[in-house]
Amino acid sequence: MKKLMFILSAVLVMGSAFASNVEVLGGGTFNTYNYKLNDASEASVEDLTKGFGGYAGVAYTFWEGVGVEGGVDYFNSNYKKDDKKASENTFGPYAAVKYTYNFAEMPLSLNAKVGGAYYFNKLDDKINSVETERNGLGLIAGAGLGYNFTENFKVGLNGSYRLAKLADKDNKDNKMDFSGFRAGLEFSYEF
Repeated sequence: MKKLMFILSAVLVMGSAFASNVEVLGGGTFNTYNYKLNDASEASVEDLTKGFGGYAGVAYTFWEGVGVEGGVDYFNSNYKKDDKKASENTFGPYAAVKYTYNFAEMPLSLNAKVGGAYYFNKLDDKINSVETERNGLGLIAGAGLGYNFTENFKVGLNGSYRLAKLADKDNKDNKMDFSGFRAGLEFSYEF
């Protein structure tokens, strides 16, 4: 958690360093994952394939709606029933190319982005007494719709798909399919 706070602080400081065309953004997410937990019950597998999270980042527009975005993403999922517990935590710095279209007559905007992330994932499975760390690169593609409350402040809904296979930290040949969907509620402020 300290890493996340440090990176979020660094992102906000970097965002304020630019004078214009900079957007500071963040929000909450609901995530899905395509993986299976070996010996756990059906219920625990289902609970661990979805979870909540959040993200924060900075976007810089350099030409007519075209820009770049970078930030950090954190999400988790949990299973708990009686004395059986399992939790999945994922942290991922990301970077993307972004295009935003602002409608002239309405306070709406559309955006699309494509990019990559490096995920750090940890599964703490108390059901099977296993703790596994995985990491690896992933690709992200998504789009969103925003409502511009003011010239600078926007709230939006977005969705994206993550394509990733994460390797075990101890056994790089053992890979987990970590692909899945993400839906988010975003708040952003443009300088």
